[in-house]
Amino acid sequence: MRGVLTVKVGTDDDSGMTSLSGVDLFSNVPRHISELRDPGRNHPFLSYRKLGFIVNGVMPDASGLGRPDMYLSKPIRQ
Repeated sequence: MRGVLTVKVGTDDDSGMTSLSGVDLFSNVPRHISELRDPGRNHPFLSYRKLGFIVNGVMPDASGLGRPDMYLSKPIRQ
């Protein structure tokens, strides 16, 4: 009703729960996003994916060296 087209959320990986943790994301951000994995630690991004969100960005080293933030979004269809 207010013209919202997209919902966005953010999460971080400050405890080594994803394949984005501990790597140099600056070397190739798109590749690292496309290869994003959870090695069995149940990071919250998995729940967001189940709700229809996609990872559309990262902030390398946001929470310290090798500890990125992730940005996810999904469209709102009315």
